[in-house]
Amino acid sequence: WLCRYAKQTRFDVAEINLIAFESASARMDLVLEVLVELPDRRLMEGKYPVTLGWRLEKNRWVLVRAEGKGKHL
Repeated sequence: WLCRYAKQTRFDVAEINLIAFESASARMDLVLEVLVELPDRRLMEGKYPVTLGWRLEKNRWVLVRAEGKGKHL
């Protein structure tokens, strides 16, 4: 939906707060600089905390979870 209707979307890593490994999984806590612009308004803009969950599968890290904290910094 977002790709189809947005005028532009942008997600840049502003800072990385934590990278933790445990066997074949990893967690990253970071802050994303977000811009989601629809034709009639900016849906999201600013910095948002996010947690990413990764799993090691066949010697590759695969993103399995992305969780936004929902609070603008």
